[in-house]
Amino acid sequence: HLSLRRQRQMCIRDSSTGEAGSSPASPVECLYGLAAENAEFLAARGWRDLVVKRRGRLALNPDVGKIPHAAAPYLDFLRRLGAPALSTHRPWTPADVQAAADRGPHPSAETHRDFLWEESVEMCQRRHTLVLPLSAVKKLKRVRVSPPGVIPQQDRRARTVSNLTNAASPMPGVNETTVPLAPADAMQFGQALRRLLLQIYRADPRWGHVYIAKDDISDGFYNVFANVEGVKQFGIILPTPPGQEPLVLFFLGLPMGWVSSPPVFCAASETVADRANELIKANWRPPLHRLEGVADTPTPTTRPPSQPGPPPRIRARNKGPLGAVDAYMDDFILLAQGGKRRRRRLRRVLLHCVEEVFRPPDKKDDKWKKDPNSIKKLRKGDGALETVKIVLGWLIDTVAGTIELPPHRLERLLELLDAFPRSRRSCPKRELQRLLGELRSMVLAIPGGVGCLSWIQHQVKQAGERILLSLSLIHI
Repeated sequence: HLSLRRQRQMCIRDSSTGEAGSSPASPVECLYGLAAENAEFLAARGWRDLVVKRRGRLALNPDVGKIPHAAAPYLDFLRRLGAPALSTHRPWTPADVQAAADRGPHPSAETHRDFLWEESVEMCQRRHTLVLPLSAVKKLKRVRVSPPGVIPQQDRRARTVSNLTNAASPMPGVNETTVPLAPADAMQFGQALRRLLLQIYRADPRWGHVYIAKDDISDGFYNVFANVEGVKQFGIILPTPPGQEPLVLFFLGLPMGWVSSPPVFCAASETVADRANELIKANWRPPLHRLEGVADTPTPTTRPPSQPGPPPRIRARNKGPLGAVDAYMDDFILLAQGGKRRRRRLRRVLLHCVEEVFRPPDKKDDKWKKDPNSIKKLRKGDGALETVKIVLGWLIDTVAGTIELPPHRLERLLELLDAFPRSRRSCPKRELQRLLGELRSMVLAIPGGVGCLSWIQHQVKQAGERILLSLSLIHI
């Protein structure tokens, strides 16, 4: 196999520029070339300088601390120092790191190893990660290595996650030992769908139908960096080609799978939603936004026109036109009534408020810097103001006053139900838990389902690894 030095010559010279070498290189060769360069830089300059150099310019707006919001000081702290990641567990020894590397990645990562190698190269180029050879990692103090996993997604690129719970390891996972420093109150997404439906239901029909638009944050959690020392907690062992030294990928931003990633990131996304709602109430008229043309891209659909449903049974109205923004993690949902000019103005407010927290690209950025407002999603029709829109996994029709499952979710449900015919008498506990998880996500459309599913879930929680089934009840 090629030596690290030869691979380095064949690969990308610097992960921040993305310039190709003299000959094309595979993702594996690129990773080993980047790892060799990082190991050399680490030996010469140290860990802190390596992290600062590889993560580049910060993704949060330099003026985020000036936003008139209670979370502004905390967001400015994240911008300057990054999210802290402290552990209550003793520091790992080189033998512990070697043992974690010997256990290797999650089976899903081995199955999608080609994707994971390509994804790792791209994340290094986008300054979300850095990669080091295992020999260099074992020399670092307070470092931890976890197995990665890959989650396939419907009509979207697969997602790389860190298995920071790592129940299969004799050592406690990162999540179990993380000191809870994140603002848990920032997570307001638990009832987001119910809040949205309630606002649509209570909207005054005198102002016309309710229109929905969505906006997504590009790169999500990776926009918030972790503390320089905290990055050491987020190493994952990549699938290793035969005859090669294992590589460890470190996340420079908040990784998917860390228990503190949602509350830390929601402190930023909920600030965007609060600011947008405040400026909508203040009747702010912002300047034109550069992405408004892209945001007008309609959602492709073959659905027939909606038929008006029965009006809501609410007598006292006399309200102004609806205009509100809600957030679910990195997704923003805008509800708007009124004329076309008003609806477009409210969407413009949301686009500007996103950039108050997340820095837009400028001339100093390289080609890998993304716009904080996901242009890819806007081109798919997310930003279009429409009365029929898929929101948080549901197809909402504000004209007919209905919600329904999108086709892919309905197919998924039918597949799970087909695995439980009436003649079946037993099943593994994990399989029934998977079905219950899908049903609980759909319980909003199952009248009386909350009580039934809660009882079944309580019974399954106390069951053994094999569950007996009957027509009337589950035998534990």
